[in-house]
Amino acid sequence: RGMVAAARAEAPAAPVVLAGFSMAGQLCGQVASTLVWDVPVAVMSPSDSAAAVFVDGPLSKSVAWPALGEGGRAKLAELLEQFGLRGLAPPPTKRRILVATRRDGIVPPAAFDRVAAAWQVAPRWLEGGHVSALIFGGAALRSAVLEVLPRSL
Repeated sequence: RGMVAAARAEAPAAPVVLAGFSMAGQLCGQVASTLVWDVPVAVMSPSDSAAAVFVDGPLSKSVAWPALGEGGRAKLAELLEQFGLRGLAPPPTKRRILVATRRDGIVPPAAFDRVAAAWQVAPRWLEGGHVSALIFGGAALRSAVLEVLPRSL
């Protein structure tokens, strides 16, 4: 949010777009949803909540559950849910694009459906998964960024 404000102050006429992949996409979505300005956003493979990845998903195997104590899984899930996209209003901009992956092994595709429903957009589906989107899907994210940019550029 601070970077967006600084960019707008430094060059008010320059376009500002939030874009990111995976966790960066989720963070861009969170920022876009909490701004009062019309800042376009294009995200690829964001989870609606980090809980879907770190509590329920494959990365849950990397969490030291005993270190979190009794009920640690539920406590972590509750904490992560507080900071996800689920509880936020859609970004104030109508220029928002979600690129999702059908065979994602990191972020469950149902999480993309929840983001799409919250943002009132149709996801643009890539047939691959999380890693293949990172390696081969950059063009889809770049195209989304170009599409949300103002036409006057």
